[in-house]
Amino acid sequence: MKWIVVLVVVTCAVLGWMFLFQTKAIEPKPTAIEPKREEAKKTPWDGYDKWYHLTEGRPITGDPTGYLGSKEGEKGYREVYVNAVGEAVSKGKAPYVYPEGTILLREVYSDKSAWETKKTPALLISMKLRKGSAPESKDWEYVLIPPGEAEQRGKGDSKTAQFCTTCHLNAGVSNDWHFTNASFFEKLKN
Repeated sequence: MKWIVVLVVVTCAVLGWMFLFQTKAIEPKPTAIEPKREEAKKTPWDGYDKWYHLTEGRPITGDPTGYLGSKEGEKGYREVYVNAVGEAVSKGKAPYVYPEGTILLREVYSDKSAWETKKTPALLISMKLRKGSAPESKDWEYVLIPPGEAEQRGKGDSKTAQFCTTCHLNAGVSNDWHFTNASFFEKLKN
């Protein structure tokens, strides 16, 4: 009988030890302050600096289209990138019809000094949507990210989309409502 008591005590000790060991191995649940790494937010434009750099060696300065209409626009510097989905269209000839999934990203610097020092730029992002999914914004979704501020996102008839679409209408349907492409740069040379 004594050996049964010893066996029960030893079994309970072993099971208790296993329970404690196993609970220490379980990863704590992520908190709002410290999310799991694999759950970190990824954006469709992560790594854009490795995309085709449309303006490499020739940033867009001033207001070459005449549509910006502000003092800030006149002295601003912009670098433009396009993802692999839309690269061939940007390099090609008009009409420029970007495929679904194209992302055009503009880094916007307030002036030459900010551009030269690569001071944190505003990001202006255009994402081509499925045909017919947002006719009010010509099937583009727009994302505005001012430095140090929350992103503003919009498509269709949202306030953000309409703000962007109003200017982009000036680029015309043959450019798929965007200014920056091979033809745009040819016009800047003349």
